[in-house]
Parts: sequence; structure tokens; C-alpha cells
Amino acid sequence: MRHKTGTLDSDIRRRGQVVQLAMGIESQWGMVRAGACLGNGIASQWGCFAAIFRLSDFAYNCAMAKTKPSRPAANEASDAWYAAGLQFECTQCGNCCTGAPGYVYVSETEIETIAAFIGRPGQGLERHQYRRVGRAISLTEDKATGDCVFLKRTSAGKKICSIYPVRPLQCRTWPFWSSLLESRGEWDDAARDCPGMNKGKSYDFVQIEIRRTAREWGDVPS
Repeated sequence: MRHKTGTLDSDIRRRGQVVQLAMGIESQWGMVRAGACLGNGIASQWGCFAAIFRLSDFAYNCAMAKTKPSRPAANEASDAWYAAGLQFECTQCGNCCTGAPGYVYVSETEIETIAAFIGRPGQGLERHQYRRVGRAISLTEDKATGDCVFLKRTSAGKKICSIYPVRPLQCRTWPFWSSLLESRGEWDDAARDCPGMNKGKSYDFVQIEIRRTAREWGDVPS
């Protein structure tokens, strides 16, 4: 998958600044890892796809925790290239859950929700399922395959998210991220490797903006 590194870096930097202002989290480490991952060359196209998925919305779930997203103004729709709406329906292909190293950030509330879903109510996640990144928390990944800790592979080789109904906000808002909505080109680049984009369910401008600006799990309708 092709992606402009400059666009990705600027998106990470923008969100990193929000994190620093809102919670005092050091975002430089996430930016350095993103630059190293993309700048040094990624072995496969899917590796790049995963890097974008995990890094482009740095500290997505922990930043702006006290700020509710605002609804877009009516005149904003006429200025956006996606004003007429977009299509997306997740096929659970698992392609965005594996590949190059990165982060899938989770809030304390999301950890509790995931723990209850996997049969550990009130106990949190097991230690090998998460890691600290500064003051934030990220799900872990298999160091050999790059698979998210909750990505399971069937005997037929299909990749499935085992916590899909309670997946983190970072995952729930894909692909309606600011980095992919900057231009039609960015969106189409991602769509080449995401089989659910430009197909299936239709989202109007307001529905897209709700997802793009979401800051908490409950901000996104089921």
C-alpha cells in the first residue's frame, strides 16, 4: 500500500500535541517509531497498512478524554470531498490487525469492557495482553507475526478479531480517520488494501464526522 509519510507524520504530530496538552503524555516516542517504521522501509504492503492503522491516530483513545466531539457545521459539508458520503463495511479480513509494529491504544474503560467480554469481569486483561506506552496503554502484538493479541487465525487461515463487538475506539472508527479523509487520494490508497472500503453500508457526512471526531467508545453508534 502506498502512503505519504509526510501526511502520516503530520497527523501523528497533530494528535500528539493534543495528547500533551490534554494529559501531558509524551508523544515523541510514537512519532519516532512511526518515522522509523515508514522511513526505513517496510517489508510488505500489509506491514505499511498496519503501521498506518496503529500509528496515524496516536493516543486516539486517551487524548481529549474530557472533550465531547462537536457536530459539524452545515457549511462544512459543502467543503469536504466526501460531502456526498462514503461506503464501508468491515469484512473482518484482519489485514489491519497485523504487520509492522505499532500501537492499538485502549482506555481503562475499554480494558474493563474487553475483559468482561472474554470472561474476566472485574479482573482486567492478562498482563501479556497489554503494555504501557508512557502514560497510555496499548494492546500487545505477537513479535513474530505482528498479529494483535486478539487476532485469531482459523484452521482455514482466516484472520478474525476475537473481540470485534467490543473492539477499541481506534478500531471502531476505521477508516473514518482524519489522515484518510484529507483527500480522495489518501482514501483510495487505503481502499486498495481494505476490501470493505467503497462497498457495503453507506455513511452520510454527519455520520462520517461523528466517527472522525469521536473521543470515547460511546461516541460511536453501534
